Amino acid sequence: MRRDGGFTLIEIVVVLGILGLALALVLSYGTPRGGALALRAAATELAGGLREARSLAVAGNKPVAVAIDLTSHRWQIDGQDVRHLPEDMSVRLLTVAGETASNTLGRFRFFPDGSATGGRIEFAGANRRIQIGIDWLSGRVSLAEVQ
Repeated sequence: MRRDGGFTLIEIVVVLGILGLALALVLSYGTPRGGALALRAAATELAGGLREARSLAVAGNKPVAVAIDLTSHRWQIDGQDVRHLPEDMSVRLLTVAGETASNTLGRFRFFPDGSATGGRIEFAGANRRIQIGIDWLSGRVSLAEVQ
């Protein structure tokens, strides 16, 4: 008796059952929600916003500012929607004196030639610190973990 290659219906059902069980285990575990992950995500989002503001300034040939309000944990690029920072992390700003409206409100400006006012933003929480640096000459935005 000659047998053709392939799988039987029982074999396929068993494999699908094992895959379903594995999928149920993965979904019940969920995504990791650590404080360090949220800290990194917030810093990365803000760094991306700063880079976007620099690009807008160069492309639009006009200065673009990013305002950060530490009391309400939010930030905004000129003319765009307000974005929020997580409430459970501390944020510190270091910017030039002319760009600080108060102890809790600071601004970083990017100019059409690519330069910026420069400064630093530090996120702290979950026993980690992440720093965003803004170079005044080139407007380059860098992200680094601080020990």
